[in-house]
Amino acid sequence: LVLCDTGTHMGTRAAQVLRDWAARVRATGMVDSRGVVNPETTGFSRWTVEHQPQVIRTNMREAESADPDAWARAAEAIVAHDTRADVGRIAAPCLLVWGEEDPAVPVERAQPLADALGGAPLVVLLAAGHVCNLDQPAAFEAAIEDFFAAHPCTRARG
Repeated sequence: LVLCDTGTHMGTRAAQVLRDWAARVRATGMVDSRGVVNPETTGFSRWTVEHQPQVIRTNMREAESADPDAWARAAEAIVAHDTRADVGRIAAPCLLVWGEEDPAVPVERAQPLADALGGAPLVVLLAAGHVCNLDQPAAFEAAIEDFFAAHPCTRARG
């Protein structure tokens, strides 16, 4: 199991921000950024903002094309998500991958999750934000490939 830039629950303040955002999206639709990258709101790393703005624009276009009600329902599901009572029951090998510059789920939240997962390894990707797989795809893929090589699937395939 690979978990990236995530957590067991949202804090009260972050949950309210996301609830308000979902209500705005429902009321007015998705924002049309017109391809303008605002480095303060992207969730991407400073490096990606400076060197790969096309990655951000592509991600923004995908998000902006979402059905507003579906996006709002997904946001509300994230707010309601709380697995604190269940995380210790995960028996599968786990890897945590985090962007060092993640503004949405700061890297400081990674170690408590790793500990709750029985000491799961944590890979922190430099020059990566909340979308670490898009910020640093080669480093992300290497971390996952190394983890899967160390933990091959033992179930029969059929």
